[in-house]
Amino acid sequence: MQLGPVEQPRHERICAALRATISAYPPALRQRCAPDLEDLLCGEFSQLAALLPAWLSDLIPLDDALLDVLGEAGLWLWWYADTLDGLIDGTRPPARLPGAQQALLRALEIYRGLGLADTPAWGDLMARALLAADAYARELATRDMALPTISDEQLALWSPELLMERAAPFSFTLTAQLQLAGAPEDDPRRPDIAAALRALTAARQIADDAADWMADLARGQLNSVSAGLIRHFRQRRHDQAGALSLEQLAGYEIHAEGYWDQVEQSHAALCRQALDHLAPYGACRLRALIVGQQRGDAVGWARMRARRADVRVIFTMDGK
Repeated sequence: MQLGPVEQPRHERICAALRATISAYPPALRQRCAPDLEDLLCGEFSQLAALLPAWLSDLIPLDDALLDVLGEAGLWLWWYADTLDGLIDGTRPPARLPGAQQALLRALEIYRGLGLADTPAWGDLMARALLAADAYARELATRDMALPTISDEQLALWSPELLMERAAPFSFTLTAQLQLAGAPEDDPRRPDIAAALRALTAARQIADDAADWMADLARGQLNSVSAGLIRHFRQRRHDQAGALSLEQLAGYEIHAEGYWDQVEQSHAALCRQALDHLAPYGACRLRALIVGQQRGDAVGWARMRARRADVRVIFTMDGK
């Protein structure tokens, strides 16, 4: 994500605030957390977590310093969420837990310092945390199962709604920002922007899952794209479904263009939903962010289509 001349300094200030907090930790914890933070900051989503308050500020204006504080809390919360997701996926080691614990506590401390614990926003945060925990629990029920034994019901679990629920705490920034701006409970910005953020997070995850599905499945983990591919395989190759393997699925995916069209269409529909919810507000930073996401993902879709076509040629599937 390319940051602009206003966004880059803000992101640097927020990152510096996290580094300063870590520098005051006891030596062993500091040495453990410092590289974890730098690794986190290499990920694109860390920019989104830190800068979301600023990207919402033309819709929900707040003082500049307050936007930085909310961005800092959002980045701390993302640290915890990224570690939790990585531990569940097996891509993060348990050694990340001490830093993740402190990150969560620091986020809550900031929100309390802003007075949010004494407002309806606090109940919203707790509800979002519960929703995400339940989504992860449902996801874990599909782990480490042999492909032929996974039920259609378990595969159907992997819907855009699951992805949205898993990422529910991310949108607490919106709740906090509206609360601090003094917005009434029935403010129309609340459902509109919330729906746009939900659709955006699901679209981003689908694009990530499309790129990672094979690596995830090799670790025994379904994602939204591999679950859909298995359903597509079963519908078209009933006679082979009972002995389905990763290798078989890998061979199938390179010519299942109908399925990949469905994935792209699902992604495009979520982006359209996000933009439709923002239509009443005209040009805004969040709209520009979603359009930028669409453009970036379009490059990824084209790259994956080209790879599949190249592999088909190699195996003479489309050869003359």
